[in-house]
Amino acid sequence: MAKSPSPDDSVSEDQNDAQTWQSMQVVVADQPAAVVAIDRQLRIVSADRLPPGYEPEFIVGLCAEHFLTPSDLEEVRQLLDVVFTRGEIVQFEVRDSIQKDWYSVCLVPQRTGDEVMTVLAVCRNISQCKKQEKEDEEAVRKSEELARAQTEELQQIYETAPVGLAVLDRECRCVRINEYLARANRRPVHEQIGRSVWEIVPPIAADVEAACRSVFTTGKPVLNREFQSPTAGETRFGVVSYFPLHGAAGEVSAVNVVVYDITQRKRREYELQERKLELEDDVSQATEELRKINQRLLDDIAKREQVEQDLREREEQIRAIFDAVPMPVVVSRPSDATVLMANDRLGELAGEPVENMIGKSYMSIYDSPEVREDLVRELQETGFLRDREIRLRFSKNIERWAAIPGTGVADRL
Repeated sequence: MAKSPSPDDSVSEDQNDAQTWQSMQVVVADQPAAVVAIDRQLRIVSADRLPPGYEPEFIVGLCAEHFLTPSDLEEVRQLLDVVFTRGEIVQFEVRDSIQKDWYSVCLVPQRTGDEVMTVLAVCRNISQCKKQEKEDEEAVRKSEELARAQTEELQQIYETAPVGLAVLDRECRCVRINEYLARANRRPVHEQIGRSVWEIVPPIAADVEAACRSVFTTGKPVLNREFQSPTAGETRFGVVSYFPLHGAAGEVSAVNVVVYDITQRKRREYELQERKLELEDDVSQATEELRKINQRLLDDIAKREQVEQDLREREEQIRAIFDAVPMPVVVSRPSDATVLMANDRLGELAGEPVENMIGKSYMSIYDSPEVREDLVRELQETGFLRDREIRLRFSKNIERWAAIPGTGVADRL
């Protein structure tokens, strides 16, 4: 407890008030803040620079608890007790219960002799800061939600794409692989993650490793490598391309692998070649009866030429598809054909920048609404499209025939 002052060193009440007011002016001289002086009974004894709506004659004499909510009152009492008993400066944030503004409050002890007689509360209005903090938090939350949604969309596209996709590190270990390629390798996804290509696809591991080394060394993709691999008693054929994935510093950190299965095409080529040989043998055997079967032979030749022409046209179409890696991809809303996501290849196909297509409905590119309804219905029923060819009409009188593989993503898109 502080000792009572002697008559020689005592200070009158008027002098105390003057010193308190002078100290308060020094504290707030360079600050856009309200300042009030509070005594031990929590009464306001002086006030300056009050915000609009508060007048000194209204404030002075009131207890500080008049401006605090019940939940804040006890905490503020404890902080004031620290200042009065220990002489420490305390800072905190509190909300005005009358005008609902937020304030940053600094409690500064004011001593008379050795005893703290009053406390200066320097109150700076931080309502705008609080509002901005809330808006910033909301913006961050929305940004995070959007990022999560986009990540989920990309993950669904990755997992449901009708091509094989994988990511390999510098040791040619599998970092990521989609279901399509995992099934082609005849192993579950979890059994391939972390394993090298020598464990997953031994017959073609050397070629894969050489291609990955090239990508890591040059930073350039390796495109359209045909391969064949014996799997479960049969030989599978495919076309594979390797693309660099860059890290934050711009270095090649991994290789993205894109695999297309062309086994059916190869089988058709083999069957047609066998058929061609059979036809040639038939022609050789029928030479002696040429006059009798001449007309039939001409028909066979015409059919054969037509088959060969169809084969050449189909081969050209298929090769064009596999040469255009990656292929055009678009995600659209089932209800109105609004384009949600698309890649540059689609923009090239449509003859306009892809950014101009995002958010627009492209229902009009189909011959009729029934064509698209049929595509959507098949997607909803089976989850994918197979060998669908449709005519598309884009702006600027651009018309395209397209073979469209597709897959559905979540209904909320």
